[in-house]
Amino acid sequence: MNLRQQHLPIYRLMELEKQVNAILSEYPEITASARTEFFAILQKLYDVIREYDVESILQVNDKIDEIFVSADKIYLDLAKYTSELSKHIQSQKQKERIIFAKNLAVKKFDLYPTGVGLDVNLDKQLITHIDSLVTHYVDAKFPALILGGEYCESINKMVGGDPLYLCVNQTKLDKFKEIINNDFYFNSRLRKYPYDVFDIEILNNMPPGQFNLILAQGHMDMIPAFNLQNYVNKIKALLRDGGVFIFSFFDTAIPYSTQVMEAHLSEVNTKHFAAIKTDPAWWRKMELFPICYELSDYLKIINLAGLKFVNYSQFVNHSVVVCQKYGELSTVKRRQNLGEIKSIQQ
Repeated sequence: MNLRQQHLPIYRLMELEKQVNAILSEYPEITASARTEFFAILQKLYDVIREYDVESILQVNDKIDEIFVSADKIYLDLAKYTSELSKHIQSQKQKERIIFAKNLAVKKFDLYPTGVGLDVNLDKQLITHIDSLVTHYVDAKFPALILGGEYCESINKMVGGDPLYLCVNQTKLDKFKEIINNDFYFNSRLRKYPYDVFDIEILNNMPPGQFNLILAQGHMDMIPAFNLQNYVNKIKALLRDGGVFIFSFFDTAIPYSTQVMEAHLSEVNTKHFAAIKTDPAWWRKMELFPICYELSDYLKIINLAGLKFVNYSQFVNHSVVVCQKYGELSTVKRRQNLGEIKSIQQ
């Protein structure tokens, strides 16, 4: 990779990598087809002039072989190029996304490209997808849990779980109450676990092995890197067999996400890059902060937790993952618990 490419924005390099990989995926089929066509022509030539000039046919055959030896070398060179490009992209992203995630945690977003930006509530396709997933999995026979509450409107679908648990920042409770628009449900039926600063130990206060559905939209981005595995382990402990965990995250595998990240860092984090040069241990200190991961990172965490990966969908700059606890979902409960308090005259 040349010097000019090394200084391109990462999102541009990601687009380049995608384009080159697309060419590589077609290359074997194209060269095989060309080889067939060349030798078909050579066979026709041979049939016409074999009685007069076989030597010339053999020379042409050698030239064709040389062409395809060169074509194979080009393929190997391109594969090596994309491998080096991929390593460079991952190296640069690893540095930048740690700093970016630190600022994500403290909400220091003064600058990013016009458009959807970082607000998951503005990505309508993502919202529609999550709503459809919740509708598919929620069941009145099982408890459900909302973690983080980045997308408050999700409660309209999640109320299908019985009972519904709400573990969100204290400042979001009024918004959830407004959306529900039912004081009795909010005050009496909703199981609320508000917090000022999220601590994963709060999950220990909830009933283990009971939840059919847990939704954490944008919440994974706020968990410190060193604690993320423990967080997912606790999620698994809350799920009953066959239960589902749905989460969204800021996905730096998406070029636009990387563009957002770089636009932010280029303006407000010059001092952090200066620190890298003077303090080799700086990255290890950053482990105290959340980190922007990609699917490959989350797959390792999911597998270590003993959960089954179900599917993954990319959107503007966030992606959604569905994973499931192994086993078969079952309960003796037949319907939502309902009751009415009546006074009895003596």
